[in-house]
Amino acid sequence: MTQAVTALTDWLFANTDTNVIHGLAKPDNIASNRVLQKCGFEDLGEVKLEEGAYKHYARRNR
Repeated sequence: MTQAVTALTDWLFANTDTNVIHGLAKPDNIASNRVLQKCGFEDLGEVKLEEGAYKHYARRNR
């Protein structure tokens, strides 16, 4: 999964005018949180949505 997320984010930054990509993961979903972290996403804290709390991540175009 890490390779897929890295490939997609790299492609988006190279081929579109996207500057920031956001990601959400349930706090107890350790695997998803780890994938986002390994792919260079910065932990921005927690957000609360109707469906519950999520960890909020963002990766900026380098």
